[in-house]
Amino acid sequence: MKLVNQMKILVLIAASCLVLLFVGGPGYYSPRSYQCAWDLGHILFFSIFTYLLISYWDTLLKQRFLKQCMWALSIALLFGILIELGQVGLGDRTPDIYDLLRDIIGALVGLAFFVPSRRLVPKIRLRIFQAIVLIIVLVTIFPLAQALIDEAIARKCFPVLSDLETPFESKRWHGNFEFEIDRKMARQGKCSLRVALNTEQYSGVGLRYFAHDWGDYNCLQFSLFNPSSEPIKINCRVHDIHHDKHGQDYYDRFNTSYLLPQGWSDIKISVKDIADAPRKRKMDLVHIQGFYLFVVRLPQPRIIYIDDVRLVL
Repeated sequence: MKLVNQMKILVLIAASCLVLLFVGGPGYYSPRSYQCAWDLGHILFFSIFTYLLISYWDTLLKQRFLKQCMWALSIALLFGILIELGQVGLGDRTPDIYDLLRDIIGALVGLAFFVPSRRLVPKIRLRIFQAIVLIIVLVTIFPLAQALIDEAIARKCFPVLSDLETPFESKRWHGNFEFEIDRKMARQGKCSLRVALNTEQYSGVGLRYFAHDWGDYNCLQFSLFNPSSEPIKINCRVHDIHHDKHGQDYYDRFNTSYLLPQGWSDIKISVKDIADAPRKRKMDLVHIQGFYLFVVRLPQPRIIYIDDVRLVL
């Protein structure tokens, strides 16, 4: 009876994981830790799925362990492909090759630690197999640990949004080209964010992960460095959750621009100006979603540095 109840619980967990692969889940601006933890659901589902598949399919149960591994990995790959294809057209979901890798890792976890036939494998071989799988799992979990550490640091350092002084901070930013923490250039501290701007229509970076409640502060300030003697025009935009959900109209957010001379420029933006920027409403300062710095149609690639992004009273 205990074994039957355990099987029912595993089936329920696996069924729940399968449903959640298609519905729900984090949004674009959800915390990184939530996104990383959600992705690990593939490993949980396929480890349970592999255990149930081999333990309760008589044909597979009678096979040797190596053959069970071949069958389980092949089925996990096929099932994983079908899951990814099934997500096409479901809201923001798109097929992801990394999810397929997590599916395979989940199958390996089930084979290494749970299927009954593993006990028939020579102990030294099983331990080596388990060690390899465990290392793979730890590598897969590392982004979650990285996100949790950086989120804890961000909470401790608030109202600093990003001063680039901590090891995982570049992950708070996003862009479709090269940017990295630079340890030779800084307005304060020892580091800044080096951004390589290109000649596409829009080129820049956005601060994606930060504290969203700006209501108690008076100014947003940050520093930009232009290493060239030629000035460069930098555009700045700030928007809230309403802007994301209602068409992203240009006049429904805060927009401004700066002509940067050579050297450091320290910029302050009134939070009141941000709140008053949308034409037909007030910006929701409790739910700020995006802060972007970008250029438009550069004639040639340029470099800028960003440092010390913070809110001030």
